[in-house]
Amino acid sequence: MRILTTYSDRDGKVRFASFGQTLLEDMRPMGVGNPLAIVSRTDETIVTEAARLLEAVGYTGFANFDIKVDPRDGSHYFFEINTRLGRSNYYVTAGGNNVARWLMDDLVLGRPLPEGLTVARGESLYTVAPKAILLDYIRDDALRREVRGLYALGRDADPLDYPAEKSLRRRLYPLVFAFRQWKTCRAAMADKRAREKAAEDLEGAGATADHRTKGTASGKDDEHVASASPELPLADGLAACAKAAS
Repeated sequence: MRILTTYSDRDGKVRFASFGQTLLEDMRPMGVGNPLAIVSRTDETIVTEAARLLEAVGYTGFANFDIKVDPRDGSHYFFEINTRLGRSNYYVTAGGNNVARWLMDDLVLGRPLPEGLTVARGESLYTVAPKAILLDYIRDDALRREVRGLYALGRDADPLDYPAEKSLRRRLYPLVFAFRQWKTCRAAMADKRAREKAAEDLEGAGATADHRTKGTASGKDDEHVASASPELPLADGLAACAKAAS
């Protein structure tokens, strides 16, 4: 998943763009799909394509794109556009570009905006997830090293952890939130890995069944495959059984 935030001025000209890679999404029922961690990136092609779309329709204000990248060939697909700032827009500020300044200068203070299109290029990590959870979730070694490096350089930013906050209750909230995320993510990851293992076991069972002769009674094989993992979704289980029987 990739994320792109843009700002178009009152004349419909795209003046700012900030691109990033989503590392982890919210797993809670009320927050599914919202990024919990974003690392800054640059992609001139995606920015150019988004700007062409926005300017063609005369769009003004902030826009937030969700983009999917095919890991097989690197091709990208625009999944949706939100006609507002995203919930995780602090990743833009973390990279050195406060979103409020663009809006204020253009529409409130009447200050001239920088000429042309400003593309955010700062290296930063936006995260509202516990560090251990994030590093455990990332399976790509190079990406994990990059994230560790951003932590080491102090280029990580958690908008919930605000040092100037004086209220004890609000100072404690980030800890409570992190604990909840820890429990949710741990449970979700454990469930995901259990399902992956169950799917591998079913695939192995199916392959074994394929090598058996037609004269072998298939009823017990089907029963074994269907009961290999009670956590596997019914549709997946049925598909695996059909594969084993074919």
